[in-house]
Amino acid sequence: MSDKAMLGKSRLKDGTWSNSEIAINDYFESVKMRKRSPYFEIPNNYDILITKGRSAIARADCI
Repeated sequence: MSDKAMLGKSRLKDGTWSNSEIAINDYFESVKMRKRSPYFEIPNNYDILITKGRSAIARADCI
């Protein structure tokens, strides 16, 4: 993982899409300081796409 990696999330809730992103280091620091609560959804179908440049994208349909 790169120190400059970004964590992005798109989610559909009540018919509206929301998108967010955060630098991976900022995310880990916020978890250490307990500023974030765990977030999870159970995927019932997913794809993991890896580009030639080795970037990975996970796409999932969640319950």
